[in-house]
Amino acid sequence: SKRPHAECAAASATSDGGILATSIQGPVGSAFTGGVFQCVVHLPERFPEQPPMVKMRTKIYHPNIDGQTGSVLLANWSPSVLVEKSIAQVVAELLANPMLGQTSPSEALNPKTAKTFLRDPRKFKQTAAEWVRLYA
Repeated sequence: SKRPHAECAAASATSDGGILATSIQGPVGSAFTGGVFQCVVHLPERFPEQPPMVKMRTKIYHPNIDGQTGSVLLANWSPSVLVEKSIAQVVAELLANPMLGQTSPSEALNPKTAKTFLRDPRKFKQTAAEWVRLYA
């Protein structure tokens, strides 16, 4: 799978009792290039066995980020992920590969956006890039 570039790592992070705020640059060469996306990460009590709860504060057109709440679906989460990557890198990887670990739109958080991504990649990239210009 395509790995995100180094500039996708967290630009800044602050910790406050299990809550992290971070910003992630859109991966170069993706529909999200040029965007800076603000995230809030809540680490549950059973972290890392239980995945972090990530909310995107920046509006984004993405099959696995809820357009209303900003909730991010981390379908490929496992505790061993943190051995190799930070949470910011995991989210950046999801920006680089929007359907990471999924094969069907029904598995996505936003099935309609997932269908566009799979059936009309050009339209997906155009819409995502437009949202980057508007919101990120």
